[in-house]
Amino acid sequence: MAASRQSPSVQRTASRGALLTLTCICAVGCGFFQVGPEDVRCHLVTQEPCQADEACVGLGAPHCEKAGNAAIGASCSLDSDCVRQAICFGGGSSKVCLERCDQSKPTCKAPLTCIQATEVPHSDKLGVCTDPACDPHANTGCPSGERCIGGPQPYCTAVIGVGGDGATCTISESCKIHHLCVLPAGGSASTCIPLCDLNSPEGTGPGQAGCVAGFACKALLDNFGQPLPVGQGTCTFEFCNALTNFGCKDSEKCYPSVPQVCSYPGNAGLGDPCEKATDCGRDLICILGADGVRSCRKVCDQTGKDTAYSCAEGQECAEINTGAGKPPLPDGIGFCRPKT
Repeated sequence: MAASRQSPSVQRTASRGALLTLTCICAVGCGFFQVGPEDVRCHLVTQEPCQADEACVGLGAPHCEKAGNAAIGASCSLDSDCVRQAICFGGGSSKVCLERCDQSKPTCKAPLTCIQATEVPHSDKLGVCTDPACDPHANTGCPSGERCIGGPQPYCTAVIGVGGDGATCTISESCKIHHLCVLPAGGSASTCIPLCDLNSPEGTGPGQAGCVAGFACKALLDNFGQPLPVGQGTCTFEFCNALTNFGCKDSEKCYPSVPQVCSYPGNAGLGDPCEKATDCGRDLICILGADGVRSCRKVCDQTGKDTAYSCAEGQECAEINTGAGKPPLPDGIGFCRPKT
């Protein structure tokens, strides 16, 4: 599933360094400031209901103003300086007009990428088409003595953190190089995670993929479900284990789909009726019995190698029928039934 100077919540917290959080942390992106009685709230991406010669400007209180003449790539001070299809983006005296884009369905032409236009996600899903300022994998594009922090808006900082994989964090600056501060979906605390490069799957250097066997470089997503720029990913389990649930969080179970996936277990207990796989609790599976009734049965190891997944006395581990011509379920998973 969303990295930041803020701290993402996989999602983002309060500063630009955190990653992807769905929690509102300020007025920008969490609504909008009150506008005057004569103002009409416009949409920063579609620019409706502005007229053809107007532009929707103002992140806190979007409203229509006469569009400027500064072309895409030209210097600017305010959004109203730019032509209608652009906004003024950047910091300090280095602001330029960049093309607007919709982060939920970006249409930027390669090699440009639609990156988040504000430090926290805006309700209009406003982005800009640009090349990221730096590359967090190769740590290039920054002045001497600085490093590149990843996220929806890769940026340079002189702060060098020490937090390694799994270290608690609030902002990405506190993490080591090639790491990002991320709050996993459903998690309660942000941690530093190592980045891998989706564009360098065979790489073994710092920041490159090089994931160990059983792991794969999976894309990190922003709050709108779009991959972070420049191929930012993290090494995650390629497949979970349908028997042991290895690769899933403690609150999840591994479903023997193709491929196996982690998701939340159901509430039905051993022997309870079920209709679908997600009805049964952890270490249970929904089986259609010879009597035509579906019920939750205990999973077991058909190979007999894992004694923790053996059946009780008087029972045997039976193969799960997947249908004619279909392969057996993965990881040697079976179900316990009375011995025949």
